[in-house]
Amino acid sequence: MADKNKVQAVVDYLRAEFPQSNIEDWPVAANQTHFFRITDEKSSFQTEVFESFLAQHDAASIADRLRKFTLAEHLRELPTHVVLVTEVGLKLDYE
Repeated sequence: MADKNKVQAVVDYLRAEFPQSNIEDWPVAANQTHFFRITDEKSSFQTEVFESFLAQHDAASIADRLRKFTLAEHLRELPTHVVLVTEVGLKLDYE
């Protein structure tokens, strides 16, 4: 199970990128990920962050890493996909 502070770091990053949105999250044990759904009146975006990514980074560095991966931009460009965050970058829908 992912560290709560690290999950909160992801939530904080998503809130900063999508300030008017509701953010829900829950663990997905079968995939060893943590799922995040970002919704507002017009849009819905989904991302899963692998627990191995969270384990590899401390909470303070997670937002910076997600910015370097351009997660928010990918979510906006690909609203019908689940964007996966791995240790080395982003993937789409378990390609």
